[in-house]
Amino acid sequence: MLDEDTFTKLWKLTNDWAAQQKTNHELASGLNKQLAEQKQQQQTAESKQELQQTTTSSLLLSSDVKDLDQATAELLANYKELSERHNAVMERNQALQHECNDLQDIVKSYEENLQVITAKLRSHTVSAAEGHVQLRREYEALLDAEKGTTAELLLENMTLRHQLHHLAAKIRKAYADQEDMDHTSTTKLAELEAENRALREMLQLTPSSMAPDIIQQPIHNQTSAQQLRSTMNSNSSSTSSGVVEEYFEE
Repeated sequence: MLDEDTFTKLWKLTNDWAAQQKTNHELASGLNKQLAEQKQQQQTAESKQELQQTTTSSLLLSSDVKDLDQATAELLANYKELSERHNAVMERNQALQHECNDLQDIVKSYEENLQVITAKLRSHTVSAAEGHVQLRREYEALLDAEKGTTAELLLENMTLRHQLHHLAAKIRKAYADQEDMDHTSTTKLAELEAENRALREMLQLTPSSMAPDIIQQPIHNQTSAQQLRSTMNSNSSSTSSGVVEEYFEE
C-alpha cells in the first residue's frame, strides 16, 4: 500500500513526464515545420535555377558573344552559389530529419513509460482502496462483535448481581428468623420456669420434695434445650439449603 508521500512523488513525476511529452511534441512539430520550410526553399531554389537557365538560353539567343560570356560567367557563379546552398540545405534537412526521428523515438518511449507508470499507479490505487475498504469492514465486524460481547457480559453481570442480592436477602431473612426463634425459645423457657416456681409456691412443696424435681428439672431443661437447638439447627440448615437450591434453580 502506497503512502501519501510516495503517491505525491509519483503524481509529480507523472506530471513532469506529461509536460516533457508536450514539449517533445512541440519540438517535433517545430522540426517538421522547419523541414517543410527547407523543402519549400529547395523547391524555390530549383525554380529559380530553372528560371535562370531559361533566362540564360534567352540571353544566348538574343545577345552577342561578349554579353553571352559575361552572362554565362554570372550564371555559373550564381549556379555554383545556389548549388552550395542547395547542398547545405540538403545536409541540414538530413540532420533535421535524423533529429526528428530521434525525438519521435524518445517521445514514443516516454509515452510507453508513462502508460506503464499510469497503469501501475492505477493498480496500486485500486489495491489501496480495496485494502482500505477491507480493513474498514473487518474493523466494523470486530466492533459489532465487541459490542455484542459487551452487551452479553453486562446482561450476565446484571443477572448475577440480581441473583446475589436475592440470595443475600434470603440468607439475611433466614438468620433473622433463627434469631427470632432463639429469642422466642428463651422467652418460653423463662415463662415455664416462672410458672414452675409459681406452682411450687402454690403447692407449698418442701425443699426435700423439691430436690428430685430440681435435679430432674435441669436434666429436663437440658434435654429440652438440646432438642430445641437441634430443631433450630435443622430448620436453619433446611432454610439455608432451600435458599441455595432456589438460587441454583434460578
